[in-house]
Order: sequence, then C-alpha cells, then structure tokens
Amino acid sequence: MPLTSGPTRVLPFSQLLPEGYMAWCEPDIRAFFDENWVSVPMKAGDAVFFNPALLHAAGENTTTDVHRIGNLLQISSAFGRPMEHVNSVEMIRACWNTLRTLAANGESDQTKACVNALADGYPFPSNLDKRQPGPDGMAPTSEVDVLWEGLRKGWDTDQVVAAIEQLEADSVYSHEEVKY
Repeated sequence: MPLTSGPTRVLPFSQLLPEGYMAWCEPDIRAFFDENWVSVPMKAGDAVFFNPALLHAAGENTTTDVHRIGNLLQISSAFGRPMEHVNSVEMIRACWNTLRTLAANGESDQTKACVNALADGYPFPSNLDKRQPGPDGMAPTSEVDVLWEGLRKGWDTDQVVAAIEQLEADSVYSHEEVKY
C-alpha cells in the first residue's frame, strides 16, 4: 500500500487523551486528527501494532490502479469493550420498569441476563479519586451494582438513571485533574 492508496492513518500519542478512544466523537478532536494524522506505506508482510485507544482510521485510496488489501486483527481485553460505548442510560431508562417487573420474581437467570445486558459490570476506567473501592472490594461500584441496588431498594426510573448518570460523571477525569 503506497501512501496514495490510503494505509491506516494514526494520531500519535492520542491514546493518552483522557477520553480514550471515545475522543473521536469530539468535533475538535476529529478536526485535529484530520490535520495531524500520519501514515506509513506498507508492503506484503508488514504489520502495525498499536494501542486500540490510539485514534486511527482507514486512509482514502486516491489511486485508480492500486487495489489495497489488509488484514485487521483486533485483540481486546476480556475485561473491556472493544468498540464504542453502549448508552446504558437510555437502555436502562427504556427497560427499567420491565426489569423491575421481571425482578419481582427474584434474581432469576433471566433477571441476571437482563441486568448484564443493560449495564456494564466492569467499573473501569474510572476516576479513583472520586470513586474509591468500598471497604469490602477492590474496585469501585459498577453500573451492574447500581442496578441491583436499585432493584433491591425499589427505585423508580428517575432514581436509577440519576444514580447511573452520577456514576458516569464521577468516573471521568477533567482536563484539570490529568497530569501529563
């Protein structure tokens, strides 16, 4: 793949952005990417390895005679989500009353599956200054933990959504808090 055929574009050091790979959603970050990406020509047998949080995109093939082909092998952590974040708040808002009805029959396999489909059970990345692990745990509360608490305490939709939104807000580092 010569440069004119559009090999993968990357933004060096972008894996250090506080928003991680979700930074691509920000218009100013997208504009910065468009102005500052780099790429390297590749030939058969070449490989590129990078942190999945490094902002990257396919380049544009501006040739008429080069038909590029490349293999992408994405290896993700078993404890993380490999692609865009699921909007848990909207899913919970839409399904909470149904889940409460389902949970009225106890913590069945069906209820557990529904909770796990609606919420993230892995509480990282997180701002550990704001969300410290409890006295009996090694990690902060997850979205799944919040849903189970809400079910046990009979929270309505507004209560559970507010708790999830607070968890999300407390998980984020502000730019002022990040020390490079």
